[in-house]
Amino acid sequence: MRWDPLRVGHEKLTSHHPLFGQILLKQSKVTVEQLDEAIQEQLQTKTYLGEILVAKGLITPDDIMEALDIQGSYYPDGAGP
Repeated sequence: MRWDPLRVGHEKLTSHHPLFGQILLKQSKVTVEQLDEAIQEQLQTKTYLGEILVAKGLITPDDIMEALDIQGSYYPDGAGP
């Protein structure tokens, strides 16, 4: 398993996976305000958060894949969240 700077401290010890938006925040891909706005839109439209952020020009499809890879690394058996 490759070293992941997001999997340190409390998160690694408790094995809780970070939420998709939390990963983007930690990577400085989005701001708290941008994420909050996108989440509000997600609640209204039932669209994936990543799709909303891409449509707004805030992240790329590659950013989505990277964040999902990080999130998936918390589930070595592939069970997922």
